[in-house]
Amino acid sequence: MAKRLLYPLYFSKRMKNTTIIYICLTALIGGLSSCGSGQRLSKSSEKGNGPGSINKRVSELKQHEFENSYFDGIREKMAGNYQTALRDFEQAAKIDNNAAPAYYEIANADVQLNKVEDAEKASEKAVSIDKGENKWYLLQLSDIYRFEKKWDKAAGLYQKLIANDPDNAENYFRLAAIYEAAGNSSDAIKEYDKIEKIFGTSEEVALQKEKLYVAQGKYDKAIDVINKLIEANPDDPSYYQLLAETWMKSGNEAKALEVYNNLLKKNPNDGQTQLALAEFYYQKGDHAKAFEMLKTAFGNPKLSIDNKISILYNDYLMQPNKDEEDKADAYALTRIMVAAHPADAKAHAIFGDMFYLDKKYDSARVEYRKSLETKKDIFSVWQQLLLCEAELKDYKDLSDESDKALELFPAQPVVYFMSGEANLQLKNYKKAADVLESGLNQVTDNKLLELDFYNNLAEAYYRLNDYTKSDMYFEKVLAQDPDNVLALNNYAYYLSVRNENMDKAEAMSKKSLEKEPANASYLDTYGYILYKEGKYDEAAKFISQSLDADKKSGEVNEHYGDVEYKLGHVEKAVEYWKYAKQYGDDSPTLDKKIANQKIVE
Repeated sequence: MAKRLLYPLYFSKRMKNTTIIYICLTALIGGLSSCGSGQRLSKSSEKGNGPGSINKRVSELKQHEFENSYFDGIREKMAGNYQTALRDFEQAAKIDNNAAPAYYEIANADVQLNKVEDAEKASEKAVSIDKGENKWYLLQLSDIYRFEKKWDKAAGLYQKLIANDPDNAENYFRLAAIYEAAGNSSDAIKEYDKIEKIFGTSEEVALQKEKLYVAQGKYDKAIDVINKLIEANPDDPSYYQLLAETWMKSGNEAKALEVYNNLLKKNPNDGQTQLALAEFYYQKGDHAKAFEMLKTAFGNPKLSIDNKISILYNDYLMQPNKDEEDKADAYALTRIMVAAHPADAKAHAIFGDMFYLDKKYDSARVEYRKSLETKKDIFSVWQQLLLCEAELKDYKDLSDESDKALELFPAQPVVYFMSGEANLQLKNYKKAADVLESGLNQVTDNKLLELDFYNNLAEAYYRLNDYTKSDMYFEKVLAQDPDNVLALNNYAYYLSVRNENMDKAEAMSKKSLEKEPANASYLDTYGYILYKEGKYDEAAKFISQSLDADKKSGEVNEHYGDVEYKLGHVEKAVEYWKYAKQYGDDSPTLDKKIANQKIVE
């Protein structure tokens, strides 16, 4: 008996790993290489500290050789050939051992090749030759030190950068960040104080100082910083919320609650304050008050729906082992959210997700359809709707809605797959084959999904009596995946029905059964092949096991009736043929078997 796919296997594909050090380094230093070498190569140099002054040290021939190697390296770097670029820059450095730009570029190439220690040595050489004048060399080396967590060395370079350019605020901020990363919050605060003294007060500096004071446990100073922000911005509720949070961290819940209550008196419809107060009650352990405030926030149409969705997903939907109380809370909040945002597609989509995760597919598709009525071009919602139809085995709607989705998303192979599945179930085999062939052309770099298409195309062409194409697609599956149990079972069954290659059919069926010994379909297929080979006692054993697993399969009941007839049990055979008819078997000879009480070929 054939067992068909309802869902493509490609949904189980996993993410590939990425080299962590490469990500870190390119994020840290990647921007530097685009800045150039920090100096131009030219016939002369004002300070005489770059390759432009080579004509004062070596012959013109050597200068020509140097420039050839150096610019070859630049071209290779721009092409992304860092190993070749490194070789060229190293050759340039051999020609002129005092060319700082060559060592700067060697360091850049080493970074791209994850050779951090070599990058450090080359960058140090560039800074040494240049005597700390070129800011790009200093920035490169400081960033390498930061990656290596050599905080003191990185801080020293930024002190040099500040000395060279005292009006550049960015360098002060970076120095403060280095102190903070090193765990030296006192020096970080001093640096932020210096920034305020030189450049004036700013929200960014104040918030950084507040965070550092809290980390030090100096809550009084943190609160002073926040109060100054409030004085400067009395209408910004975020600073009051920060003040309340800081009071909470200090252990003064009464002060925190006072701030929240004053905020709500001032603006009772401020959704962010409502959420903050809900969080306050949760932290206190008062879940009843917290949930009431959360419901108030979810019913507030002024609060962004994205905030609400984030809470639902993070705190409810994606939490493992949800109990019934959590589910009830999630449904309550979602209904409130939908009532507050009745025309928002996202509200209905998440309500659909709620039902889908709870396997309430009828309710889920109602919400997905409402979402698509509001905004019809969201592919993820269409996909979820199609999955609901498949779960409900509503193949008519699955076919109709797949057609609608294909008009919007003609490049999405999964939609073709679902359409093909629906039409196979509806016995529209020609349409199934056509849509699956079209969808197969859209599959790229996805072997699992490609195999799914092959399996269903083999099914469609078999039903169209095009056995050549059917066998071809089964062979394609098994060429790529010799252990594909679906193809092994289906191919074996269809060969046995045609009385072709019975040895091959038996071997494939046996292999599928070895991999899934309790599968009702695979038990029936193997039993049916034994029946076709005249091994009736063995056939009865396997088909009987299949019936034990699935008593209401019309096809299996017919097969069991056939075996009983061959064993001489005519009355029992007729009994099972009647069961087959009762359970929807549409075999063209079934009625004749029942009427004549014998197998009709």
